[in-house]
Amino acid sequence: MKAKPIINAHMHLLSNYDIPVGFPNKAISKIANTKVGYALLKGILHNANPFKKSDSLDKLLTFVKASRIGSEKELFEDVAKYYPSDTCFVALTMNMHHMGAGRCKRTYYEGLKALDELRDVYPRILPFYMADCRDENMNSFFDHFLLQKAWTGVKAYPPLGTFPQDERYNYVYEKCQELGIPIMAHCTYGSPVHFKGKKKELKKLLGSQYDKKLSKKDNCSKFTNPLNWAIVAKRYPDLKICLAHAGGSEQWKEWLSRPGDKDNLLNEIIEIMREYPNIYTDISFTANKDFAVDVLYTLLTEPKFKFIHNRILFGSDWYMNLTETTEAEWSIGLKRKLGVKLFNKIARENPYKYLNL
Repeated sequence: MKAKPIINAHMHLLSNYDIPVGFPNKAISKIANTKVGYALLKGILHNANPFKKSDSLDKLLTFVKASRIGSEKELFEDVAKYYPSDTCFVALTMNMHHMGAGRCKRTYYEGLKALDELRDVYPRILPFYMADCRDENMNSFFDHFLLQKAWTGVKAYPPLGTFPQDERYNYVYEKCQELGIPIMAHCTYGSPVHFKGKKKELKKLLGSQYDKKLSKKDNCSKFTNPLNWAIVAKRYPDLKICLAHAGGSEQWKEWLSRPGDKDNLLNEIIEIMREYPNIYTDISFTANKDFAVDVLYTLLTEPKFKFIHNRILFGSDWYMNLTETTEAEWSIGLKRKLGVKLFNKIARENPYKYLNL
């Protein structure tokens, strides 16, 4: 019997046209768009892990590569060459128009339309629409791309400035639960991709949770708290939600030395998965070091974690992962380290359940 195609359940085809002119800030953005400036910044890309706590460089570089890439088609062809020809890819869109970093070079709809047209050329692309409740077109775009165009899922990126349990998302959640449409939610603390607007705007968005002692980035982590998604999972018990990145590599490293720490983000996600069978997680970007593969092996084989064995997904986080590793390490190296059986579980079995394929 022929094996099912691999599914890379987490990657990006984000064009520089979809990145705000002020991200990560106007000065860096201007430098990155010159040949000399780009070469200098590119030289320090490997020092920027966007999920590290100490990240003086991370604001610079996650999207620097995107500032000089080609089209979505070129991006897709570049990543696809590392995988078997029948591999499917979950392509996650980003709506960065409301993050307070200035205008984008094209509208959000234009970016969605470009991905939809690429999907017509490459049906192996499984597009996810990013919903942002501050966008007045959120529900109508959802209807167009998810219901009419039959896109695969919905992307959520809370650190851009919204709480997942915001009632303005109810229409999207209700429809997703009714139709079996999954949600992919960013779930790490300290993301460099966060709300960049004025402090008073962030105060308004966070309300009583705003802490003046914290940085803007750390305040934005409050949007990302997995307990917010526990509220959503309880309201919508048949809604499949993937808490992407499983907390991030720094949390995984800390988990190895303090596995019983209840405040560790990986442990928090595991406990939420224990309580809610509709919660999944993926390993995108996170499992790029040997210590992280050791953690992943433990999660996939230890009997005490049996309840999550079928809810861990393979994803590479292309092209964000280029700051730390290569796509070949994900498509080839991870299979070698985990072994074919476990790799097939997270790449050929679990994603089909999550995606309802």
